[in-house]
Amino acid sequence: KTEWIAARNTGVVVGEELSPEQICDHIEDEPNHEDCLRIAVNRYLKANRKFEAARMLVRPKTVRTRVYESNRNDKQLAYLISLFNDVEPDRNHFGPTEEGTLVLPCEASNVLYIQDAGTALERLEAETVGSQQPKSIGIWWFWRCFNPKIDFWPRASFLALCYEGPSGSTFAIVDFDALEQDNEGDEERSKDVIRRILESPSLLKVVHDMDGYSFEVLQRAVMPKNKLYDEGPDNPWPRMEPVVDVSVVAAYIRRTRPCAEKNDKLSGLVFEYLRLELCLAEAMSNFERRPLRLTQLHYALSLAWCPLLILRALCSFEIVDNEEILLLAHRVGHPSSAGWTRPLRNLCFARDASAAAAAEVDALGGIYAGAYAEDLWTGTSEEAEDWRRGLPRPDRSIGLARVMQMTVTIHLPPDQQRCAQLGIAEPFSRETAARGLAALYRAHHGHRNGQQTH
Repeated sequence: KTEWIAARNTGVVVGEELSPEQICDHIEDEPNHEDCLRIAVNRYLKANRKFEAARMLVRPKTVRTRVYESNRNDKQLAYLISLFNDVEPDRNHFGPTEEGTLVLPCEASNVLYIQDAGTALERLEAETVGSQQPKSIGIWWFWRCFNPKIDFWPRASFLALCYEGPSGSTFAIVDFDALEQDNEGDEERSKDVIRRILESPSLLKVVHDMDGYSFEVLQRAVMPKNKLYDEGPDNPWPRMEPVVDVSVVAAYIRRTRPCAEKNDKLSGLVFEYLRLELCLAEAMSNFERRPLRLTQLHYALSLAWCPLLILRALCSFEIVDNEEILLLAHRVGHPSSAGWTRPLRNLCFARDASAAAAAEVDALGGIYAGAYAEDLWTGTSEEAEDWRRGLPRPDRSIGLARVMQMTVTIHLPPDQQRCAQLGIAEPFSRETAARGLAALYRAHHGHRNGQQTH
């Protein structure tokens, strides 16, 4: 971890990849907190970056350390620390940190938090795998890995899920770290529910920019601890099927590749299709800390909900059709699907490579800019209609079935395609999409008006 902070020519301090507050967030709960703090502060001081050093030394957990005591006589640092002491810390609330960004239509008290095999887990099971109604589920997971060249076995710390429940949108957090504190029986039961959700053919899982590495991180977390290192046919790893990646759908619509810059950045898709900025202040935070900050929970659920809402809009407003989504759906985690990331990310949804390159350049200009934070999908104004007309459409002459042959190892087999058709039908509900969009903009404007009142 010390090399992660500051090696000879690398590290988050040297590269300015994280703010001093973010670095402290990662090291304050570690047993070698003081050693890590000393390395970071000394590197800041060596580079004459006293503002950053002062921002680390002003934190409550730092004041009680020898690192603080050894630097307290530096008059410049003491002055800067006194200034930062007067700065009010960010409020820990269930919402974005940055002003004017996307707000989830949910209160913190309504988040379904699964940390044991209790009633929250039972509700999640009943509303997903126990429900007779096929549905789509937005899903993403979060972990921490300081150095992938050293840490080959990272595991997800928690999972965020969003779906339509009996009383509207449900936002859920599955805390893997907490589940593993239960006895073996309860842990296995809890993780079995998550596994069945991932593998259910009637539940369409919606993600953004998933690759083989990130999926393995989830697989390790879903496996019970006592079976994590067992190998053999009697202990298969979790699969995910059917799954639709919104970066692939966006690439198909824009006639580019999933790996193109405009497709693999969720914040860009949110801005273009939902006309809102996505708050990324918690993107590099410590997802292994407990309790999680409310701002972290909001960020995590945003990454699960936004791809689902975008897919619903694209489907229900007929930018793509049912058959195309069925062709773009796939499965991962099967032995035959090894090495699926590169073929999927390099799919070309244009007539040829030069056309795809030209489309990528055009995409950098973005979609026709409409009003910020306004529902242009269901709006009846001339501006909304112009915006919808300006949305890119896929080139259906390329033959999508032929293009998807490049990823034959992750295709859904015919029997699963029939089951998947039921789950895929849900995003095409105009009523569900319109309800989600209305709730999104209502939450945004309500949050903004509340900030102005304060």
